[in-house]
Amino acid sequence: MELGIRVWNNSCEAALPTNLLLMMRDAKRQEVLPVHELAITESILNISLRHAEQADAAAITDLYLVIGDLSSIVDDSVQFYWDIITRGTIAEGATLHFKRIPVTMSCTDCGMEYTPEADTLACPNCGGTHPLIKGGEEFFLDSITVESKDEQQNPAAEVE
Repeated sequence: MELGIRVWNNSCEAALPTNLLLMMRDAKRQEVLPVHELAITESILNISLRHAEQADAAAITDLYLVIGDLSSIVDDSVQFYWDIITRGTIAEGATLHFKRIPVTMSCTDCGMEYTPEADTLACPNCGGTHPLIKGGEEFFLDSITVESKDEQQNPAAEVE
């Protein structure tokens, strides 16, 4: 499915088929979910399917995502799109696990590493305002858990 973006009043909405767009709308607030999470989620699916195929897997059961707090990734949006785009694939029903990485900075004036306060990026040690970002921009698929075809055909016997 090819996607386009329409911009109205600085907000984006996917140029999707009406039935999919209606599924994406929040029934109470009539909002449209962010579109960049759809492309990101499709990439996660493609990566996981490729690796599952290489492992000759019958199913993908779990995916572990690492997301920095400075990234613009919204966990709920990724989960929403995941539930839609995995239908009919070996990833359908897989659980997404989100690990958030906090923002860490290093002061270029005194060298202190710190987690900034909500209202300022200034160094708590010297007040320096020229920090380097050390962490919090991450976004990657850390690992996936798959079920092999053998495991699916020969489930472990229950122990009595």
